[in-house]
Amino acid sequence: MSWFYFEILLISLGITVGLFFAYQGYKYFLSGLRKNQVYVPRIVLHSLERNTHSGELLFHFELVETQEITLEICNDNFESLKVIFKGELPEGSHTQKFLSTELPNGTYFYRLKGQSQQVMKKMTIEN
Repeated sequence: MSWFYFEILLISLGITVGLFFAYQGYKYFLSGLRKNQVYVPRIVLHSLERNTHSGELLFHFELVETQEITLEICNDNFESLKVIFKGELPEGSHTQKFLSTELPNGTYFYRLKGQSQQVMKKMTIEN
């Protein structure tokens, strides 16, 4: 038997194993749909419109249900520096304002925490 035969055999085996795992993943996903256990985010935090920010920033987010949330600015160690909003909000779309001049220039993270989920995104401030 030649080396070419073994190469074809290994490629065929790799394709077969890949298809098997794809099929198993698809079955797992469908079983989650049947059991109504598919993950639905309770919080959606939208990205800021630009990469670099100065002046007034508008944070847009959506809640699927009424819940207690915290919107905050964090440093690169994910420690909270400034709480923009903390309280209960009803379901729907919301906007919170923040003046970037309250922080020195640099890279920060903005984090939205809810009762069972938190979302974090990166931003750069250049005043």
